[in-house]
Amino acid sequence: MVNKMIRKYAHGFILTIATICLGTSQTFAQTVNSEISLAVKVLKNIETGKSIEWAVQTLTNAAVNDSSAYAMNCLGLVYMEGIGVDRDSTKAVEWMESAGKNGYAEAYHNLGLMYKYSKCGVKQNFEKSYRYFCAGADRGSVSCMYDKGFMLYKGLGCGQDYKKAIECFNAAAASNHSPSLYMLGLCYRNGYGVEKDVETARNYLSRSASLGYKDAREEMERSNEETYLHGVLFDNLDNTNIPNCMPNVSSKVNDTDLIAGDYQGYIIMYDWSGKFVLGEKPLSMKATKNGNLIGGSMVIGVDTVPFQAEIKSDNRIMFKKGKVMLYERYSGEHKVKYHIDDMIFDVWSNKLCGRLDLYSLKQKEPERPMYFELCRNGENNNTTENINDNVSVAPNPFETTFCAKFELQEDADVQVRVFNTYGIMEWQKDLGHMEKGKNEIMLSPNIKRGKYIMNIKAGIQNFHVIIIKG
Repeated sequence: MVNKMIRKYAHGFILTIATICLGTSQTFAQTVNSEISLAVKVLKNIETGKSIEWAVQTLTNAAVNDSSAYAMNCLGLVYMEGIGVDRDSTKAVEWMESAGKNGYAEAYHNLGLMYKYSKCGVKQNFEKSYRYFCAGADRGSVSCMYDKGFMLYKGLGCGQDYKKAIECFNAAAASNHSPSLYMLGLCYRNGYGVEKDVETARNYLSRSASLGYKDAREEMERSNEETYLHGVLFDNLDNTNIPNCMPNVSSKVNDTDLIAGDYQGYIIMYDWSGKFVLGEKPLSMKATKNGNLIGGSMVIGVDTVPFQAEIKSDNRIMFKKGKVMLYERYSGEHKVKYHIDDMIFDVWSNKLCGRLDLYSLKQKEPERPMYFELCRNGENNNTTENINDNVSVAPNPFETTFCAKFELQEDADVQVRVFNTYGIMEWQKDLGHMEKGKNEIMLSPNIKRGKYIMNIKAGIQNFHVIIIKG
């Protein structure tokens, strides 16, 4: 058990014992090195002649008295895993940070993994994880170079950036790091951050596979690149007008009373950059509203996903973590378990548009961005329906500015939002508190030429009108 626990994090433990510079006699230095080596073997259950307590004390002495960076790292792992001591995240972090500062770069890798996978009771924190990987990469850790690139590839704790990720993978690949060679193969095969190049991709994948990397062998056996789903699952749905890039979605619902109903539409999975469509599936949803609570279910393809959510005071919707079982490209024939991290969407009179954020319980990280568009059953998908006549706009079409006139039944805070024909919000403005009666406002929305729906939300009133920028 001890062996298994240590090996799980043990880039530091499995490396050759580093030369220790103690500033004393060479003989004494060799003795300490030998004792540290023996202590590690005891913790790895290779040696049984000494106790675990002796091993922990030996590492502590070397770390405190001799400033051994390697012993500091090992001691940090001991506290991380609770081997011969109580688990203690504070001591684990302190010892491994000291190891890193004293020249043992792999300690930063262990720290990065600790926060990436929420080990030793710490809360998962991708930002901290990324910073530790950066620190280790700057000090020459090949493992950190790879994991820094992986975080950039997916945008975990940092801005998503394929090109910067490739720089990291290239740096690690110079040492024949098999996972980095594999990731370079994926980038060239799919055209992520580089021009798509099948031959170069196969070369990287082949090198990775020859080093024993299983994922590379499996990728070489696949007949299609990552975008293989596109146009396959969606043949039965017409006139979808799928956005080429992941649209921006508001985090605040404009009118929660419109949520309840039965909907039909589709859901799209994008790559990590949100610029490549990977696949599409039919999507249906049933939603009910009771006070500030929302309940219902989604059917993604053939998979039913129940959900519950709560409407907060600022009209934000907080989803509880409903479980989702879905097939995934890299999972083979088995479904992968996710939970719903969040759904962010705009609500229109006859349409819901938004994004679904899933979290992989296996990988302990978010899934790729997913966008959905749903039309209320029995209503036309044309967003120009259900237009309110109680607001007038002139001139319309307009070039830059127009005047909107409407009448309020009561004093209210007023907000204006402009949506495109797909239901995605393009522009908004808070007008503040306005008095009961007739009102007129001058507006200059920063939008491209075309047809839009303008929504004026004022207390219990909700005005809609078509506007055209010519």
